[in-house]
Amino acid sequence: MAEEQKVDIISIDRLYDYTRFHIGMYATLVAFLMGLIGLDKQILDLNSIQRTVIFLVACMFALAGAFGGIVCANCLRYPKDKMVSQDEPALFWGVKIPHWTLQKCADSEHLFFWIGIILALYGVSIQI
Repeated sequence: MAEEQKVDIISIDRLYDYTRFHIGMYATLVAFLMGLIGLDKQILDLNSIQRTVIFLVACMFALAGAFGGIVCANCLRYPKDKMVSQDEPALFWGVKIPHWTLQKCADSEHLFFWIGIILALYGVSIQI
């Protein structure tokens, strides 16, 4: 029973640092991708499919960052050394998001990140 509880709780401090790093990474990647689209006419020679793929990848990373932001904002509700349940309800501007937990938000963050990576790999493959 005690081992089950260890699996069900997470350290707020570690979760906050981990998610904050990801948000910075997503913001950097989105800025880079938008820069690529901006340089397209001047330096790059992208076709409309490639531009669309780059835009979709940027959207996926932006969504990942948004869900990461929800996780980080919720971490700030607790003391740094607090251990909380992954089933803790997620709040957005102080309002509970129905049926959404910190775990679902973290899972959504990772889902959109990996969809972005898969789209990016597709975009590279159509270039070759």
